[in-house]
Amino acid sequence: MRQNMRTYDFGLGIGYQFFLWRGLYVQPSIRAYARRSQSLHFNEYTYTIPGFGFSPGVRIGYRFWSR
Repeated sequence: MRQNMRTYDFGLGIGYQFFLWRGLYVQPSIRAYARRSQSLHFNEYTYTIPGFGFSPGVRIGYRFWSR
């Protein structure tokens, strides 16, 4: 079974770039988001998304320009 759920998320994030070599960096971050909590019902199962949550992340990148 398949159902669509439309949500609008709002949030903030914070991270820091650690430069390892020349322009190569690692950026750990965490984001907090808020939305209206919703539920979908599939036969005897219920899928629920929370109204508030955290999302950690790590980016690896390269900066081609300098200051």
